[in-house]
Amino acid sequence: MLNDIADDLSITANPYLKYVSTPYLERIGGSFTITNNGDLKMLIEPSLGLVGESLVISGNEDLAVASFPLLKFVTRGVRIGATPQAANSASGYGNPLLKYLNLPLLKRVDELSIVNNAALKSILLPSLKTAESVTINNNENLLLASIPKLPTVEKSVAVTNDLDDLKLLDMS
Repeated sequence: MLNDIADDLSITANPYLKYVSTPYLERIGGSFTITNNGDLKMLIEPSLGLVGESLVISGNEDLAVASFPLLKFVTRGVRIGATPQAANSASGYGNPLLKYLNLPLLKRVDELSIVNNAALKSILLPSLKTAESVTINNNENLLLASIPKLPTVEKSVAVTNDLDDLKLLDMS
C-alpha cells in the first residue's frame, strides 16, 4: 500500500500503458511527471493531496481523463500540455484528447500552465487562491475557464490563441 514517495514519480514513454492509478498515494515529495505514454487513457489519483515540486502531464496522445480530486498543493508548477517550443523535448506536446481535468481542491501553485489540449472543454479550479502566473493557451475547444477564488496573480495572466469557442472566462 504505497502512500508516500519522498522524491519524484515519473511515468514516461510507455506505449501500451492504458491506465494509471495509485489509490493510496497521498504525497509525492518531488515532481510527478506523466509524459509521452501513447495509449494512456485515464490518470486517476484519488488520494493524492500534495506534490512537492511540479505536476506535468504532457504528450499523452490518448489521455481523456486526468483526475486529482484531493490535490490541494503543488509547490512549483502545474503544466498540463506544453508549449510548441517543448515539442521536441522530453516533456512532449499537449494532450490532444484530454476532455476532463479535475483539480477541485487545488489551492496553491506557482505556475499554472494549461496549453495545447485540443479537446479540453472546461477548466474549473474552484479552490485556487494563490498563483504567480496563469497561462491558458491553444486549447481550441475550450468553452469555460473558471478560477473564481484567485484574488491575486503575482506575475502574469495570459489567456490567448485559438480560443474562438470560449464563452466564459470567470476570474471573479
